[in-house]
Amino acid sequence: MPLVNAKCTNCGGTLSVDASKEAAICDFCGSPYIVEKAIQNYNYHITNNISAQNIIISGKGEMEKERLLQNAKTNESFKEYDKALEIYGQVTEDYPI
Repeated sequence: MPLVNAKCTNCGGTLSVDASKEAAICDFCGSPYIVEKAIQNYNYHITNNISAQNIIISGKGEMEKERLLQNAKTNESFKEYDKALEIYGQVTEDYPI
């Protein structure tokens, strides 16, 4: 199967992945990721690029929270419980109830 472009769901690094695989490990940050989600993430970011001279981002949004939670779940699925717990801790710090 040919390799397709994808984007790491943790660090955003561009990856070439075998689309027939279910999961893999990012060469940049070492995080596990689900191949289908990484491919969707790549396609989403490529098709929605915008140009701007000055961008100011303040606060952490709901999309970032969801990305972190998905990353924690991915780590759990790979039995990387320490990494998952660390991410869940970050979410509870950054997004208190």
